[in-house]
Amino acid sequence: MATQYKLIVKENVSASTSTIALTASAANTVVASVTGTDRSASANVEVLVKKSASGSGITELAYASITTTTPTELLTAPIALEANDVLYVRTSNAGTNFIVSYVEDTESVAGQAISVLNDVDTTGVADGDALIYDSTSGNWEPGTASSVGVINDLTDVNASSPLDNQVLSWDSATSKWIPDGRLSSLYTNIKEGNTTTLTDGANSNSRMELTGTTATLKTGVTEVKMTETSPGEIDLVVAAGASGSETAFTAVEINGTTTANNAVFDVKTGTRLRIESSTNDLATIRNQASADTVIDLPTSNGTLALTSELYTDADADGQIAAASVTDLSDVTSAGSGAIITSAERTKLSGIATGAEVNAVDSVNTQTGAVVLDADDISDASTTNKFTTAADITKLAGIEASADVTDTANVTAAGALMDSEVTNLAQVKAFDSSDYATAAQGTTADSALQDVVDDTSPQLGGNLDVQANRITTSTTNGDIELDPNGTGLVQINGDTNAGAIKLMCEAGTHGVSIASPPHSAGATYDLVLPNSAGSANQVLKTDGSGNLSWTNQSTGGGSPTAYEEDSFETSANITMNSGVSTASNRVVDIMGDALAAKDNANAKKLLGFHTGSGVCVLQGMVDAGASISGASAGSPLWLGASGAFSATAPSTANEYSRVMGYYIATLQGGEVMCYFNPSIDWIQID
Repeated sequence: MATQYKLIVKENVSASTSTIALTASAANTVVASVTGTDRSASANVEVLVKKSASGSGITELAYASITTTTPTELLTAPIALEANDVLYVRTSNAGTNFIVSYVEDTESVAGQAISVLNDVDTTGVADGDALIYDSTSGNWEPGTASSVGVINDLTDVNASSPLDNQVLSWDSATSKWIPDGRLSSLYTNIKEGNTTTLTDGANSNSRMELTGTTATLKTGVTEVKMTETSPGEIDLVVAAGASGSETAFTAVEINGTTTANNAVFDVKTGTRLRIESSTNDLATIRNQASADTVIDLPTSNGTLALTSELYTDADADGQIAAASVTDLSDVTSAGSGAIITSAERTKLSGIATGAEVNAVDSVNTQTGAVVLDADDISDASTTNKFTTAADITKLAGIEASADVTDTANVTAAGALMDSEVTNLAQVKAFDSSDYATAAQGTTADSALQDVVDDTSPQLGGNLDVQANRITTSTTNGDIELDPNGTGLVQINGDTNAGAIKLMCEAGTHGVSIASPPHSAGATYDLVLPNSAGSANQVLKTDGSGNLSWTNQSTGGGSPTAYEEDSFETSANITMNSGVSTASNRVVDIMGDALAAKDNANAKKLLGFHTGSGVCVLQGMVDAGASISGASAGSPLWLGASGAFSATAPSTANEYSRVMGYYIATLQGGEVMCYFNPSIDWIQID
């Protein structure tokens, strides 16, 4: 039979006593839970463990407050014990009950019941139940599992009379899966009998029509991609590369355009268009241009020539040099075209060089010649009817409708319009004595009118305030001195040492902080503490310039009196040491370790550690945590892990030593205790 959880019940446990609840007799013992309840009053309870492998130390595993009505689970998770480990329970009130649930020898799941698992709850299990996961509780719990005999038993399937080769398809009208024979029909239409012909049934046309905006026919890497959305696209993708490492290469694209009946056939980079001849010879066409090119074929039949078959520039020059002007298609003889004969040249030579025509009075319609009156030809220099070449050159540089007062022309010439100068009178009256000096700037508008105009002022020498002050007009404004990097603010002396004088608000008297005189040769730094300290404390130095607050030595005078309702520590007797143990704990000062009722440190020089390196030997201290069962004026013993206890130790081998007295818990939460450890101690048999 599988091992079940075992229970140990501890009833009416004595108050303030560590009671053994379980001693592990086997390795790998697991304590699943420890619950506590009190039949008379609320109580503070603890669960502790003593590990056999680590000596006599006891470790607190759980601490909680329990009530009279509700059993309280004290463990947040199961704990594992080794052989001879001891589990203790402790309560602040007599009459508390504890129940410990555990299982032994959990080295493997062999021989264990499934209820041993911490995520399985078998409460209320019955015949035929199955474990079903409950996400709310996070456990596997008993439940009834549904059974399915045939697929039609499922609530969303309606397939009571399926036929051969039918498949289930979803019917949104009935929200069920129903038999569908379309796949069988598709198979019949694609391949009838032993043929490989694709047909569309009655029309017997070889066709496969793919619906949707995209479709792909693919085998391995090679495929045909088709996109319907306009403009459409067909990609021909082939496998390229060595066998076994092929890659998909888009060789050809056919792209539709936004113009009807217009498409582009693209042979992609890396693809060569090859044409095979009757002798199986191949002609390859590919684009080697670095930009878009268009080749238009001739409108009639012909043969495309090679580059070597075309005329070069030299060939053309040779052909032209050997030709006659009458070889031109529009020249049959001299005089028939644009060529002038010698007789016509003679006629032209009779016209005076520079002959000018002023006006055309008439045209001889018979000869087509221009007839001029006597006054039409004259000397341009005297009649100005005609313009000379020099005059034409001058006029060519003047724009149409030129205006010398136009703003654009004046600006282009580098001048200013009067309308562009808003203070014309002041400009005309500007005197050389009004110029800016070299120190002020090169132009008048760059001269400073006030120091405030300089947004980044810098001194070229020492600033002499004479009898004036450096002030600020900003309401409640600060005056800040801001050195750069590791620089500092330095106050120099003159006839006396450098000093800072802090004046009263009326400016009539003040207090000075001064440097030692030059004769002392003093150079050192003082670093202030991180806080303002406590009342009546004084500054001390560690010899390296680091200052800290410390309580005043009472010397031979009377100590400050303690108050019952205020937390006064100035009269404490303290010791500075190298203690680094946690604060607000009783420590072995010389051993720098916690003192506890179950270790030998309880016999040594004890102090209450209030902070790094400071221990109270006698005086008022804050226990840091509430002390269960303590009342005003009652004695306090050394408890576990350096804490105070209102109950004297009673377990064998524990040390009983009084630490002082409980005073009160103040409104600020301070647990005020008078620390005065007894020099006597007792070890319990």
